[in-house]
Amino acid sequence: MRTAAWWLPLLLVACSGGGTTDTTTDDTDDTDTTGGSTWTCDPPQYDLAGLTCEQLGTAWTNTVRAADYCDVKEDCTILRAQCEHWNQVDCWYATNLSCVDGTVIAQFNAAAANCGGDDVCSCGAMPEPDCINHTCVF
Repeated sequence: MRTAAWWLPLLLVACSGGGTTDTTTDDTDDTDTTGGSTWTCDPPQYDLAGLTCEQLGTAWTNTVRAADYCDVKEDCTILRAQCEHWNQVDCWYATNLSCVDGTVIAQFNAAAANCGGDDVCSCGAMPEPDCINHTCVF
């Protein structure tokens, strides 16, 4: 009796994949081998004029966190909050350039112009952006 093994070539083709495989063991690999990101830019929207200084700081943090996804280093940028006038924030923030850019931080900085206090920040040189594990960092 003959065994019907006609399905064996189909099984081998189906299991062979055909996509790329990331064989590196480096945890800082920032290349996307899955064929593209499914992330969409959707930061929260705020009426900045109606927020207190504390609420502006929280809103900025939420905005940056919603916009920190990246596939490659070039997706990222560094934005500077004017902490000398807005002591609820730090100096530098890493975001996805196509999602939150200089226009957005300028709006926040303008709304927070009178949020200073006794603390004066010292920012130093702007850090370089990077993309590690699909997150913009510096």
